[in-house]
Amino acid sequence: MKRRDVAMTIKRIIVAGTTLVLLASGCTPNDITIGATVRHNSEVQTVDPDPKYAEAQTADGSQVAGAQTRYRTDRVKKARTIRTTETGSGGQTSSSGGN
Repeated sequence: MKRRDVAMTIKRIIVAGTTLVLLASGCTPNDITIGATVRHNSEVQTVDPDPKYAEAQTADGSQVAGAQTRYRTDRVKKARTIRTTETGSGGQTSSSGGN
């Protein structure tokens, strides 16, 4: 083969390969739910995004100033313990045999 023929063959291979890649890229599915996993995980980990309280949640300046002073002087109030699960018998029952 002549040098010119080799160059043309290489160009044809490059053009054919590029065309195939471009055509194949059009066959990939478009995922319209990109980011849905992150959004779902965020929603699952949020306890209650819109809580309803029995009374209005307010704070006045003296409450906030007191909290800031306690924070600065390292006398922060201890947090209340909140139980999120119940401990019990685990569903076990006992009965005296009366049969």
